[in-house]
Amino acid sequence: MAEPSDDIEAWVSMESLYDKAIQSPSEITQDEKHAIMEWPSLEQMEETSQKYIGKSLQDLIHTAANDPLALTYPECRLIDDDFQILGGLDAAKYKNDRLKRMIGRQELWDKWQQARAAVLSPDELKAIRNIRQPAVYLAKQKAHNRPFLEAEERSRTHPPDWVQKILDRDGKGWGYVIYRPSIVHEDEGTKEAWRACWDNFNELLSFHPVMVIGGEEIQDSKILDFVDYGPEMGGVDQLRRDFRARRDKGGLKPGVLSNVFLNVPTECRDTYLREDGYSWAWAIDPDWSLPGPDADGYDGRVKVTWGQLFNKFYDLMSTKKATLKEIWQEFHEANEKLHDGPLPGWLFSKLPKEVWPNN
Repeated sequence: MAEPSDDIEAWVSMESLYDKAIQSPSEITQDEKHAIMEWPSLEQMEETSQKYIGKSLQDLIHTAANDPLALTYPECRLIDDDFQILGGLDAAKYKNDRLKRMIGRQELWDKWQQARAAVLSPDELKAIRNIRQPAVYLAKQKAHNRPFLEAEERSRTHPPDWVQKILDRDGKGWGYVIYRPSIVHEDEGTKEAWRACWDNFNELLSFHPVMVIGGEEIQDSKILDFVDYGPEMGGVDQLRRDFRARRDKGGLKPGVLSNVFLNVPTECRDTYLREDGYSWAWAIDPDWSLPGPDADGYDGRVKVTWGQLFNKFYDLMSTKKATLKEIWQEFHEANEKLHDGPLPGWLFSKLPKEVWPNN
């Protein structure tokens, strides 16, 4: 999106086209019409309409012109934003730029509005005017936002949905199947290292989840369903097969997640000794079917810091508000922006991502 000064300069340069539209609207080409309206191409508009509201452009315009109260808020928003998908901040800037045009060049603004009206079909003109009526746009926006405002208000006094689901479960169990190497045949030093690992793991997680209403009531009902495996089962594909077999036989305890499991191999064991304290474990998608990474480099697993396992990570995976790949993507995107070096595992999150028109 252009900066305000550039936006105004580009707008001023269009004046001769506005004059043409006012004087000879029948001579305006489709490309010129879209330039005057500041719309995307017709093909882009059609694609956007189908993708974001599931309706053809023609049907959208017809409804807005003839039955505007039947519109949804996203439909109103798409028309009002000139058939562009704009996030909240971009939409606000888009409207602010237009306000600056009107204040700075009132005569040109009036000419622009006249030119726009001249090149629109009767239905298009009615559609745009209809959706800008307070009884349409503002009413639809208010109704659309109401559930989000109510949910935000409720979040101040009630447990979030994922915690409430645990509280409502008999025994309040929640947790993971956790795979780890068998230490039966290891020397005493190795066994001691693993004992220290799990002592630290249990100590860290004993007071989790944190900063969440209802969290204290489920701190002591975590489930750590350990599966010890030998060298012959150390590959991630073997672990996936074993987990799926347990799941398919109904072998998962109530509250233990069925769409992800943890693996704590030797490479994870001593991570609690890191100076930054960011110990981590592998979170693995049991249903990953590709023989290797996909085109993005994701191979069905992601490193997750211990501190998130019984906090945000369990929230996202139990409610399915995000996929493991989305968590992997967020982890790598965050690491690309860190100046002090990458984090060892997923820690910070803005998931689930808000999608248009709520972003």
